[in-house]
Amino acid sequence: MSKMKIGYVGLGRMGLQMVKGLANQVDIVAFDLDDSLVQQAVDVGAQGVKRLADIPNELMEPRIIWLMVPMGAAVDRIIEELVPHLSSGDVLVDGGNADYLDSIRRRKFLAEKGIGFAGAGTSGGTEGALKGPPISVDCTSTDYVKIRPILEFLGGNHVHFEDAGKGHLAKTLHNA
Repeated sequence: MSKMKIGYVGLGRMGLQMVKGLANQVDIVAFDLDDSLVQQAVDVGAQGVKRLADIPNELMEPRIIWLMVPMGAAVDRIIEELVPHLSSGDVLVDGGNADYLDSIRRRKFLAEKGIGFAGAGTSGGTEGALKGPPISVDCTSTDYVKIRPILEFLGGNHVHFEDAGKGHLAKTLHNA
């Protein structure tokens, strides 16, 4: 049986650690604006791509693409660039920091296109990212079934909410 294969965007401090933690269990197609970070992901077994739009071409449907990028406009730009290359049933996971209202808006926007969205508030810093970060995730139960294996490979330290925005809201409340 072949391994699950996911896309991964954002290889900063937490993102690269999460890729390192996942690399032995999941095939990863990695992208970052910094080529040296992509090379570090390749060094631990990921497949690197030069363009964000190349990730969907390397994945089987339904595709899962995990984003670990700075909150705000960067996430929206990435979503806008990826959407034309995605299909109904694919899932985008925003594992970075986010305003829960942005997560609600993104989930609604993507749902109109048949694309799933999971707001996945990820805590624990770089050590947690490597060893099993606490994650508060919100998505539909259908999308949860698709992403649950990844959450388990990341250590299984997660809680699932159906309501849009709760993943990032719960992380914010927990950290406060």
